[in-house]
Amino acid sequence: MGKRKVVVFGNEADVVYKLKREQSAVLGRYNKLLTFMASDAFKKLPGVEQELMYHQKFCMLNYSYCLQKRVNEIENRLNAFEASKAKKPCKCAKKAVKQNA
Repeated sequence: MGKRKVVVFGNEADVVYKLKREQSAVLGRYNKLLTFMASDAFKKLPGVEQELMYHQKFCMLNYSYCLQKRVNEIENRLNAFEASKAKKPCKCAKKAVKQNA
């Protein structure tokens, strides 16, 4: 396989912001679920419902993980792009170096 081409749609900083908000909301709901699962009310639920809530907990944690991986991927790509821009001096800087030499 060759290099994969990254296509950028829209403003990636906005995407990162939205992903982080989504992850925060998911983790908030996840924490509420954990609190409920530690309660007596949870223990009184039928076993099937408890089992489904354990599965829900697992899925929510995986979803949060996926959101974080997406944030990391976009931020790494943005940082690499910024770093590549910083390494390439503009044409006027090259001319100034030649004139001073």
